[in-house]
Amino acid sequence: MFSYEEIQKYNETDICIYKYIVSNIDKIPYMTIRELAKEIQVSTSTILRFCIKNNFDGYSEFKNALKNKINLQTARPPMEDLQELSDFFARANSS
Repeated sequence: MFSYEEIQKYNETDICIYKYIVSNIDKIPYMTIRELAKEIQVSTSTILRFCIKNNFDGYSEFKNALKNKINLQTARPPMEDLQELSDFFARANSS
């Protein structure tokens, strides 16, 4: 959702918004733009510009994308990568 290239272009305010979102990712889908702006102590226009800077048409689209990302992460088996790593070490130790 937030690419390295996009984050490199952030100004100080964008960084504050980004950090708040990442730290409170489960709360954001249920917050209005006014609630989010109040929490971060910026204007709603600043939040809207942040959404547009991240290629969303507005705050609603941003929230929907965030919800989808959260749903995808919870749908994926959490141990999938660890199992692959465990299998690798098992094969390496048996050689």
